[in-house]
Parts: sequence; structure tokens; C-alpha cells
Amino acid sequence: MTCYVHRKDKLDQYDFQAEADIFQTCEEKDHVGLEYLFRLAFHLEKRLTASNHKFIITRDLKRLPEYGGHVIVLLMCDEWARPPLYAHKVGYVLNTYGYKFQNYLSKPLLSRYNVIKSFKTIWIQYNRIPYLVNYAIQSAKNPAKERLFAIPMGYYKHEAVPSKNINDRPIDLHFAGSIYASGEKYTNPVAKFFKKWMTSPRNYARQKLVEQLTHFQAENPRFSIVNRLLDGFAKGLNRYEYSLEMMDTKICLAPRGSSLETYRLFEAMRSGCVVVADRLPQQWYYEGVPAIFVDDWSELQSVVATLLNDPARLQDLSEKALAWWKSVASPVAVAKRISSEMMSSEQVSGKTALQMA
Repeated sequence: MTCYVHRKDKLDQYDFQAEADIFQTCEEKDHVGLEYLFRLAFHLEKRLTASNHKFIITRDLKRLPEYGGHVIVLLMCDEWARPPLYAHKVGYVLNTYGYKFQNYLSKPLLSRYNVIKSFKTIWIQYNRIPYLVNYAIQSAKNPAKERLFAIPMGYYKHEAVPSKNINDRPIDLHFAGSIYASGEKYTNPVAKFFKKWMTSPRNYARQKLVEQLTHFQAENPRFSIVNRLLDGFAKGLNRYEYSLEMMDTKICLAPRGSSLETYRLFEAMRSGCVVVADRLPQQWYYEGVPAIFVDDWSELQSVVATLLNDPARLQDLSEKALAWWKSVASPVAVAKRISSEMMSSEQVSGKTALQMA
């Protein structure tokens, strides 16, 4: 299988004879964030019978080095869920954040948290307008088929390690993440003002989580708790150490990032952890996800106290997490789902550019 990674004006080619080659390549080249998408492309290609398709992984919303109905784009890291400007020029675009930006209001409704989230939603929706208008115009011109599909983010810094039963794990509660204090790194004046004077939904949620977790830790010394602040994204343990720590964890706390979705949720589910998270957007892969949701992290202490005193429920949720990962979010499961949707799209349009096995 051949997959291309597009970075600015550079197009790197990766060839994989077997799925095991993917892990080795990502390990050697330190491309840990691409492994999930490489595996998805690998399994998707196995379900395609046409031989002329080309997989391109990119973050670019405006241009690609090649276009055509044979091109399948795996778009990553666009938290604003925008259809790329070139969507009508390729076969399909699989976006790790989907195409419908979603937010939600917490309880109580009249809260600083909701004000912050509302301002950010307005700002994001404003920036989405050119992309949405372009896609609407191009779709009206070429209404042949559905081109856009949402796919899970998958894991970023994670690998398979020997499994442990949930109640044999030494770490009761786990959070390791970053909180950005200011908006100094931003050049856009609106974003700079928002980050500096109003903070962000991400920072608000994580600061509240750390406060509650620290308080719970002080009042419950019998529990083993990881409460680790990092300097930035993926700045903590290396991949292997982090994966072992996840496998040693009973309950993983997965607060929102810049968006509602996080790699942490998928990594924890893959490890069989019990996940406590912010409410998630309405994507097909989150239907029935066996996580415990909070509207506000002030609920943390009561939620985790109940879980930690119920080994049977921990065991049940752990088994459901592993089953969800395998049947819904794993590269194999996603490839099966997306290939089926592509087939339906081709049949509706009456085209056979991508024939399915």
C-alpha cells in the first residue's frame, strides 16, 4: 500500500508491504501522529478493487499537489470542521473532525463557561463561512455524489501493550495535559484578545478539572492519582511509557481540548480504561460510546468517588470500552464503515471510480 503525506509544497511517499511495517516506519521517523491514518488507509485499500486510487494525508484546506476522482484525502487537525476548498476536485475527503462544528451549553446556563464557549462558537462559525459557501456552490454545480465523510481522530501517541484487568491496575485516576496561560503566541488580534482576557473553553475546563482533582487527591490519599501538568501537546512521556501508563490506569480523565474531541479518549478506550469526559459532538462513531460524561468538571469528585467504589461497574465499562474500540473506532472497523458509505455514494451517482470488494 502506498500513502502520501502532504506538507506545504512537499509530498512524501510511504510504501507498506504489510500492516506491521506501519508501526516500524512511524517509530523510526517519529511520525506517531500519522500511524492511525496510515492503518486506516491500509485497511481501506484492502476493501477497494479499483487500482488507481491515491491516498493523501494532509492538513491543507486550500490546495493539493494532485486532483482527480482517484484521490482520497485524509484531512487531519481541522478543529473547525471545514470542507476544504478542493473537495469538488477529488474523489473523497475523510475529515477527522467531520463537517458540522458543534458546541453545547453547560449547566447552569448563566455561567462564565457558557459565555466563553458562545464567543468562541461565533468566532469559529464566522471563519467557516468562505469554506461552506464554496462547497455549497461547487456541490450545486456537481451534485453527483457525497464526497465528505467524518472519521475518528484515533490515537496520536499510543501503541499496543500487554493488557491488564481493570481492577488489577495500580493507578486509580489519571490526567496529564497542558493548560495555556495566555494568548501571547497568537497573531490574530481577535484570538489574542480572547485568549488573554477571556481564556478559552479548553483552559477553563482543564483548570476546573485540575482544581477538583487536586482537592480530591488531598482528601483521599488512599487512591493512586496521576495529576501531571505538561508544557504543551504531547510533551510528556514517550509513546511506550505513556501507553504503559494508560494500561495501568483505571479511570482516565479526558477533558476537552481546543475542540470537544481529543486523542486521549481514543487512547484510553483502546487501553480499556474507564473514561470520564466532556460531552462529545454528535458523530456516528460516538453513538453508544461507553464513557461517563460531565457538563462541568465541578462534578468530578462525586463521579469518580462512585466509580472507584464500584469494581463491578469498572469491569463492565472497561470491557465495553475495548469492545467499542474494536467494533467502532479501530482502523479496521472504520475502513469497513467508510468503504460501505463510499459504495452507496457511487451507486447513487451511477459512477464506478471506486469499486468496492
